Amino acid sequence: MKLQNYKDYKRGDADFEEVLDLIAKKYFHNGGHPESETILNWSKPEAKEDGVICLYGSTSVISSAIKRCRKGIRSFQVLPEGINLFFDKKYVRPIHTVLKVAK
Repeated sequence: MKLQNYKDYKRGDADFEEVLDLIAKKYFHNGGHPESETILNWSKPEAKEDGVICLYGSTSVISSAIKRCRKGIRSFQVLPEGINLFFDKKYVRPIHTVLKVAK
């Protein structure tokens, strides 16, 4: 099976788990392009109305996110340069917890 650009997958689709496995394998130990980005998009309307938080990436962050919280992934989009993973917001910690406490 080959990943198709600009394709959306939702939990419950017949090939959801199979494609998620392919993505995890493709992005495992992937340092990405020198200008790669990882973006956590916590849009209040999207989180409130749809109950999802979006994580975009094109590096091993994607593989790690799939391995750490596969159960929380509601849907994903395959894009030419990366992946959008949409997590159920109840599986995502508040964004301020990524910061280390500085004294």
